[in-house]
Amino acid sequence: PHRLQQIHNQYAAKLLKEKQEAERKAYEEQQAKQLKEQFKAETELHYLDSFNILLSQQKGRLEKMFNETTLKDYDFKKQSIAHFPTTFNVNNWYDTIGMYFTIDTHIPSAEQKQINLIARETFVSRFMDTYTSEITTLCDSLIEKMPGKYDELKELEKLSQEERRKAEAEIAERERLKKEQEEAERKQKEETEKARQQAEQQAKQAADLFAAAATAARPEAYAPKVKVSKKIQLTSPDGILPVIMMWWSHEGKDLSTDELQKIFKRQITFCEKIAGKDNILIESSSVTYIDEIKAK
Repeated sequence: PHRLQQIHNQYAAKLLKEKQEAERKAYEEQQAKQLKEQFKAETELHYLDSFNILLSQQKGRLEKMFNETTLKDYDFKKQSIAHFPTTFNVNNWYDTIGMYFTIDTHIPSAEQKQINLIARETFVSRFMDTYTSEITTLCDSLIEKMPGKYDELKELEKLSQEERRKAEAEIAERERLKKEQEEAERKQKEETEKARQQAEQQAKQAADLFAAAATAARPEAYAPKVKVSKKIQLTSPDGILPVIMMWWSHEGKDLSTDELQKIFKRQITFCEKIAGKDNILIESSSVTYIDEIKAK
């Protein structure tokens, strides 16, 4: 029976080790997957932010061109706005954002590069459509305003220097307020898009966790019931000290002196022996020596 129990224990230990290894591997795979998904989301947000910055800069160029129009360069500015490039320059965008988006992570550089390439391919066509649409819309809007701008400039020319300064200040203030409103709308749009992407990412992570939990809950092949207990094995004599300290902090400090003397009888006897033979004494207020006198 003893030999049979040993074989049974060895088999159970083998199955337990295999199960723990499978669980560890599944956990690591899940962690790696979540890390990739997080990096993918950060990469997409990086490209989205860089595109929005570039788009905002181009819009700013157009608006500045319009706002700084004078009677002398009216025709030139009108033609410049009308012929402003409305095609998204992908290569220029690549030069702006650099080679690839990377972060300090355990994901291999080759996989980071692949994620970058997929994100670029996913976004480029969308960015091209968005860029063309928004720049064309702004150009058309500014061209429609050019005649009014011309009339405004002609009226300013008729005013005195003080009146002109006041009128220009009013115009500048109107343009500033309008630009602030447009910028607020643009930022709101960006935040909405970011929130949408983050919500999608969180939903995907939740789905992955649910799938992992469902996988873990699936019935497994038969395995014997196993009771796992921890056994201490000292790898060095010094290891006994932390063992005694742990025992003392959890149990020993609450025992009586008599109980402790019974537990450490061998150690106490040893200390008494070297005290009588070599006069080596323990110096502690908690330990006293009593002379035991025996007639020979």
